[in-house]
Amino acid sequence: MQGLIAVLLGLIVLQGTVYAVCEVGDCQNGSGKSKDKDGGVYVGQFQSGSPHGAGMLINPDGSAYKGQFLKEPW
Repeated sequence: MQGLIAVLLGLIVLQGTVYAVCEVGDCQNGSGKSKDKDGGVYVGQFQSGSPHGAGMLINPDGSAYKGQFLKEPW
């Protein structure tokens, strides 16, 4: 169940990265912090501009997920 939640949250983050702004660090291929147009914040590892690896997603409503994110291979 936790893996399914991680995948769903990862997909949400990946959708948001199209409109995300890198606030700190290297949000292309490294560690950084990005904020999407809806106010969601991702802090963690990036690969090719997408969340990939260890990170934390904080949603605008205050809920959060901390764990592994996978960059989709498309």
